[in-house]
Amino acid sequence: MLQNRVAITEVNKNPAEDLKYLVVSGEISENMDNFTKAKALYKQAISIAQKLEDSKQQSLLVYKINSQNPRYPTS
Repeated sequence: MLQNRVAITEVNKNPAEDLKYLVVSGEISENMDNFTKAKALYKQAISIAQKLEDSKQQSLLVYKINSQNPRYPTS
């Protein structure tokens, strides 16, 4: 289901809703120790935040990526 929703964000007409969904999905993935998936979701969210010119959300997402479990590389 998550995979389907992520694909939908690419064609949805409501980027603000997509942004929220991607952030929450990233947080869920991170809580499940799936840092690679969380990072991918956060990167998608950053792209949408840039389009929305939401610098606060962009900064928060960069922080989330950089503060992930250090056992997993963030680059």
